[in-house]
Amino acid sequence: MTTAGNGNIALVTAAGNLVLNDGTALADDIAIAAHGTGTVFVQAQGAGTSITANADILSATGHLTVIGASSVVFLGTADLRTSGTGTINVEAGTGSITQSAGSIFSATSDIRLLAAQDVTVGLVSSTGNVSLTATAGSLLDADALVAGNNDSNIDVIASGLRLNAGLGIGAAVNHLETTVGTLTARGTSGGVYVTESDALIIGDVSATIQRVAADGSLTATTDAAQSDVRTTAGNGNIVLMTLAGSIVLTDGITTADDIAVSANGSGNVLVQAAGAGTSVTANADIVSGTGHLTVQGADSVSFTGTADLRTAGAGTLDVEAGTGSITQSTTSVFLAAGDIRLLAAINATVGLITTTSNVSITATAGAILDADALVGGANDINIDLIASGLRLVAGLGIGDSINHLDTTVGTLTARATSGGVYVSETDDL
Repeated sequence: MTTAGNGNIALVTAAGNLVLNDGTALADDIAIAAHGTGTVFVQAQGAGTSITANADILSATGHLTVIGASSVVFLGTADLRTSGTGTINVEAGTGSITQSAGSIFSATSDIRLLAAQDVTVGLVSSTGNVSLTATAGSLLDADALVAGNNDSNIDVIASGLRLNAGLGIGAAVNHLETTVGTLTARGTSGGVYVTESDALIIGDVSATIQRVAADGSLTATTDAAQSDVRTTAGNGNIVLMTLAGSIVLTDGITTADDIAVSANGSGNVLVQAAGAGTSVTANADIVSGTGHLTVQGADSVSFTGTADLRTAGAGTLDVEAGTGSITQSTTSVFLAAGDIRLLAAINATVGLITTTSNVSITATAGAILDADALVGGANDINIDLIASGLRLVAGLGIGDSINHLDTTVGTLTARATSGGVYVSETDDL
């Protein structure tokens, strides 16, 4: 360790593994400590060589870089910690980065983990941004399941989180648990499974760290801005859940295609905001090739602007508003070839819903309404619903006397109360 003068530390093996222990002279769970702004560079060189940390690597405010030619492993309570402007960079050249469930990587600036295979996360915590890349593998939760179910321990805390995996992010029964502001993710066949503790924005995230060299020099290294949550191959599913916060979906600027969430092929999508009063607001599309799409808001679900919900083939659509309403803008489209179901506690406001199968819309205590404005004080002519069969149930009304629900359907059934039923059909009914 360096104890004064902001001294740097560089520790390199030319052709061998490196094991870091606490030792007995100072039993403080620290193996390497740099004073003040002192940087730390730890590297195992040579084919197949790795770094195993059994105790902490830290600096007060300096940058930390740990590079294994093969893998990097932090066992037990071994941490990697800095603060201030200090950044953290960990790289596994041909293997994986592995934290134990009790290991913490902590900084107030950006953190970057880059592995050729898997990244297994204990806790990575920053008030800046975090970027995790598992080039040919998966991003995994180190925490064990609890009675066969997903644990509740937070894995990543950050302002922004950028995830990129050659296979998957989290797992179907062991999600990656986060407390972050903004998320972007890329996976393939392994899917994307993220549970967020509070409110979440899907948007753009980048991360920049200072990569320390053996001579203590620094090189700014950036994982470029990434947008959206996507699986790009292998029919990967996407599950985005919040436990106590709303979800806002945006397009982002790096792939400006009006899509926020996209599942490859037959990959299914669940976007769920849980917790009293929480909602889902889509400012960009949620899509799948042929998978099933479910969007659930504990309170409401809103699709603004040109935000769509789209699938094809056998894929179905399900949208649920637990205590509030479902609202489409006039230019929002819900599109499928399979059945479509909307269930709202209050109102359901329709832009365009279209399928070659059946549609069911329920507004339990409210009305089913046309999002289109009146034209010259009269009913508009924009079609609201295209389907083989249409099932409408409302606690109050369906359409209204001067703004009918405009349909192109084969068969219709409707139930309402004091608000009445007002439907204009384009052809035979």
